[in-house]
Amino acid sequence: MPSSLTAAQVIAAINQIGHDTQPFACATVGMLQVHCHVPDARSLKDKRRILRGLMDRVRAQFAVAAAEVDDQDVWQSAVLGFACVSNDTRHAATVMSKVLDWIRDCPAVTLVDHELETI
Repeated sequence: MPSSLTAAQVIAAINQIGHDTQPFACATVGMLQVHCHVPDARSLKDKRRILRGLMDRVRAQFAVAAAEVDDQDVWQSAVLGFACVSNDTRHAATVMSKVLDWIRDCPAVTLVDHELETI
């Protein structure tokens, strides 16, 4: 039966692991915020149904995270946020640009404004 390690041995092992491995790769986050008008929404329930379908399609097609981030209680207005994580800045920006183009072409909403950023 192996003997238990002391706290000092555990710390020494953790410190050694840090020196033997490569540093963490940089992750890039692409973020897109869009302000949309939802002309077919006649109630908050309508708006949420329309936005849920839109966000589900975007998530499935582009593998991004999506959420309604503002104007939740305004029945014909929505602010949606989308994000993706990549190891390549160009890839993250390209994915977010494709999401933006898809939303521009979506007949269920009218794009009012957007903000695209990669960090």
